[in-house]
Amino acid sequence: MNLLDSLKKLVEWQRVLAAADKVPELERRIALLESRIGEVPKFETCPSCGVGRWHKVKSEPNRTFRKLGGLDVTYGCNHCSYTEVKVET
Repeated sequence: MNLLDSLKKLVEWQRVLAAADKVPELERRIALLESRIGEVPKFETCPSCGVGRWHKVKSEPNRTFRKLGGLDVTYGCNHCSYTEVKVET
């Protein structure tokens, strides 16, 4: 084995050691993320595209059912911009 081969092996070994030094920190981060899996809220997906998050955009009194507490609630998608208005009480 010549000097050049020895240097190449040394560089490779230094990379292995550097990667090995990162393992405990990565294991800690993985454990933290795994413990948070149950904490992530589940969002309803868009009925149109099935990808985006379906969320309430606005609400205002319904013209017909205003006196009964009816609201026109607008829902929208943050991905495809699809919207729907539903009457809710």
